[in-house]
Amino acid sequence: MRKNLIEVNATYKNIISHLLGLTIIVDNMDNANRIARRINFRNRIITLDGQVINSWGSITGGAINKKILILQLNIRQN
Repeated sequence: MRKNLIEVNATYKNIISHLLGLTIIVDNMDNANRIARRINFRNRIITLDGQVINSWGSITGGAINKKILILQLNIRQN
């Protein structure tokens, strides 16, 4: 699924695959919370708008994640 969301130059494919690791990408925070509880917070979950539930259960959002999202969009365009 995440491979369909991100397009990268073949040169960077292995790097992006490593960085995403066991990351789950979901459409919204409600689904992120539901999945996180169901899998006992074992994986990092990122919403399409850049909010993150880390594998230890902390939730982050805001300017830092917007920068990450912009980076992802830039990668997608290159």
